[in-house]
Amino acid sequence: KHEHEELLRRIHAWLKPRGHLMITLSLDDEAPYTEDDFLGVTMYWSNFGISQYREMLTRLGFTIVEETSIGHGYRRGIKDEPEVHPLILAQKK
Repeated sequence: KHEHEELLRRIHAWLKPRGHLMITLSLDDEAPYTEDDFLGVTMYWSNFGISQYREMLTRLGFTIVEETSIGHGYRRGIKDEPEVHPLILAQKK
C-alpha cells in the first residue's frame, strides 16, 4: 500500500495534459495477504478501498471521468457470488 500513491503520481507525470488513466481497483480496504496459487504463481495483494483511491486520484491531479465496475468470474468455491471490481476512467487535469 505504501507504494500506491507514488505509482499513481508517476503515472500522472507520464501522461500528457488531458491524458487518461483506466484502472481497476478494490472495493474494500484489506490487509496485505499472499495467495499461493493464483493462476499457477504466488501473488501478493495489497490495496486500499475505492473511497481512498478516489481521494488519492483527485489529490494527485486527476479528474474522475467515469466509474463503473468489472467482473471476471466467481470467487473460488462460491459459484453464486461474482467477483466485482471498481473500474475508473480518470483524466489528468
